Amino acid sequence: MTLKRPDDSSFSLKSIDMCNLNVQVPAQTVVINGVLSGGGKVSHTVVTPSTSVINNTYTLSSTFSNLVSGVLGNGLVVTTNVKLT
Repeated sequence: MTLKRPDDSSFSLKSIDMCNLNVQVPAQTVVINGVLSGGGKVSHTVVTPSTSVINNTYTLSSTFSNLVSGVLGNGLVVTTNVKLT
């Protein structure tokens, strides 16, 4: 999933809630990448708990500020409550 503002203005990615798709799904590794407006990239890796469908909030560091885009990597996860400013 790619996050980007329609007007291409910058934003900050604060946190994201994720859980596994169902209880048969093992732990999932999801890489969150961001492209900075001044150039450069930031990255953070999240590992969901195995066989759990309980939403967990993953807070991102302040390096996820002034982004022009963010990409949530692959994984059998449900993503909710993405907080941008």
